[in-house]
Amino acid sequence: MHNTSVRQLHVGMATVLLFSVLFSPLLWVAIMAIGGQHQPVQAVFFLMAYFAGMYCVCSPSIELRPGHLLYRTFFYRLDIDLQTVTAVSVATHPGLMLKLRRESQPAIALSIKPFAQEDIVVLLGHIQRESSNATFDPLSQSLGRGFFESINQTAFARLTRLTS
Repeated sequence: MHNTSVRQLHVGMATVLLFSVLFSPLLWVAIMAIGGQHQPVQAVFFLMAYFAGMYCVCSPSIELRPGHLLYRTFFYRLDIDLQTVTAVSVATHPGLMLKLRRESQPAIALSIKPFAQEDIVVLLGHIQRESSNATFDPLSQSLGRGFFESINQTAFARLTRLTS
């Protein structure tokens, strides 16, 4: 029996705070353009750049529906039928990516880096329940149980291979 509820997953608070700080120079430039040089056009430009950057970074969301996963970003939307998923894996390069291989369709790579760890556990649990025939690689199994130490170990091993 499938759960009929819909659950929304949004970008984690840590991601929002991090990028708020990273994009904050745009706000400072806007304030200086208004206050010191009285340049409202430039101030509006920098304010728009700040909010556009924040929206692009914070826009990804995942909607978990019975039998489906809806992944949305600022640029695109994917509705994935989880019954077609045959394999699930997690890659740590170029960021934390969830790879879904599907029957007779191209594989899909979804960035899960901006989401909170609890949400990643919920996402992998949903895929496991709704994709009964899918196989999970060891890293995705570990993350699905909430063991995020394996990500650090995998990333460290990759880093040591690159530097040796």
